[in-house]
Amino acid sequence: MSAAVRFAFTDSDSTQKRAAVDSVLKGCNIKGVVGGELPTFKKELRAKRYQQYHWPRTKREDVEAPKLFDHLKAQLAAFGVPFDKPQGFRMLDVHVNRDALTFDYPIADDKVVQFAGGTDAVVYPYNVISWHMQLRVVINWKTPKALTVDLVDVQAKLELLCALSKSNHPALVVFTDDVNFIIYQPFKSALRMFHTLQSGPDDGRISVDEAVRFIAHYLKSVCSREQLFDPEDNTAPAALKDQIAALLAMKKRKHDEVDALADQLAVDEELPTSGEQFAAMYETLSAWKPPEGWGVPGGLPYFV
Repeated sequence: MSAAVRFAFTDSDSTQKRAAVDSVLKGCNIKGVVGGELPTFKKELRAKRYQQYHWPRTKREDVEAPKLFDHLKAQLAAFGVPFDKPQGFRMLDVHVNRDALTFDYPIADDKVVQFAGGTDAVVYPYNVISWHMQLRVVINWKTPKALTVDLVDVQAKLELLCALSKSNHPALVVFTDDVNFIIYQPFKSALRMFHTLQSGPDDGRISVDEAVRFIAHYLKSVCSREQLFDPEDNTAPAALKDQIAALLAMKKRKHDEVDALADQLAVDEELPTSGEQFAAMYETLSAWKPPEGWGVPGGLPYFV
């Protein structure tokens, strides 16, 4: 297989990058992006109101990020999300792990595309050690000027695809300046998109209160808090089943890669002498790159 074509999450969007992203979406049986429809929220959640963040006159994401983290976590807690307690969730700043979400994907018999990058924060079940394997929410902060649907669309799709590749649980991808929100979610054979921007498309537009209710509802009432959640387990919450299809398609692609390795090793084993068998099997294994999710890529930075 040829060397990977590499695109960074934060690279400027190009025709080639968009085509590569579309190819991976197609491989996951995702047929497009649609405006999201809100679920019915419980009465106590409908009563909650979001307190927006107040940006200083000088708007620098790197300076404000710690405050944005604390603000959003406090607001989600006020909406009833249980943090830092058993049977609840942890919210972790992961912005220093700039390659934490990097993943490879074969888009042709002899071509691999690599998407490289990380995110700013993640939410995952309380007792999980390796957060990237059990993601629930992926969060990326932007300045108000940089938070538009057009500007974040490709990066949001990439972070969602990475979550599908690495995690055993579907995740929401949230881009926010803690004033407005853009949310992507896998749903059946599509990506659902919600946003709170007046300048964005009409489809999927919701209020800021509804956006935070949606995230809180997902964490409290939809996603599993099981630290070893398996998407192929029939005990998955009913409300989650519509979001698992794309995840299973990504997992199937990985299994197909492993099956292809097994087939080639079987061919190598049929060679006439043990020396030829060993040489051929060694060459096959040396050329094979394990699919994402086999082992822990990158070492200790993935552990918390």
